[in-house]
This record gives sequence, C-alpha cells and structure tokens, in this order.
Amino acid sequence: RLIPFLGTGYATKFHDQWNKHRLRRLFDALTPLPTQWRQQKQGFRWNGKAFIRDNRDRILEVIDGSPYLNGRFNIRAYVDHARRHPRCLQSGVTLRLLCLGGLDAALGLAAD
Repeated sequence: RLIPFLGTGYATKFHDQWNKHRLRRLFDALTPLPTQWRQQKQGFRWNGKAFIRDNRDRILEVIDGSPYLNGRFNIRAYVDHARRHPRCLQSGVTLRLLCLGGLDAALGLAAD
C-alpha cells in the first residue's frame, strides 16, 4: 500500500515542518509510532573518529591490500606513515583511500 507514495511529487511529501508528511499520516491508520510526529528527531549518530581509531589496523589492511590503490599510489609509504602517526588517519586522504580500497575489495576494480 505504500508503493504509490514513491511516485508522488515533491510537494506532497512536505507539509509545514514535516518531511514525509503523507507517509507519517499513513502510519496513523496502521500503527502509530511514538516518534512519528516528534519534531526534534535525531539522525543516526556516527562517531567517525572513534571508528577509525578502533579499526585502525583493519582500515590499513584494506588500504594496503588494494591492488587498485597499489597500482596508482605509493600505498606502502602511506601505511607506514599512518602507523607512525595515527593522527594522519583522520585526514580526508584516509577516508578516500578507504572508500577506494573497500570498493576494490568488494568489486575488484580494474588496475588499468
């Protein structure tokens, strides 16, 4: 019954301060949710610094083990530097390398 909602226009999805307004109203007919009309909604909170700190070794393994990255950059030098200077893991470079390394691990990116 909710599939028709996907095709509705932008204007029908917002009303006053509410996004997904029509969908929120539909839940009244099904099962009211305790948070569906709460104005101060909190999104998913993710502590990226703690994640990187707690998963440092695995992150560096993913980056170091990527044939895609190793074919393009001096990854060994980066990983060695990151092991000596953990603060460099907080850089945008690390996040980009991790994304590419993760995609390579999942999809096997071509090295050319």
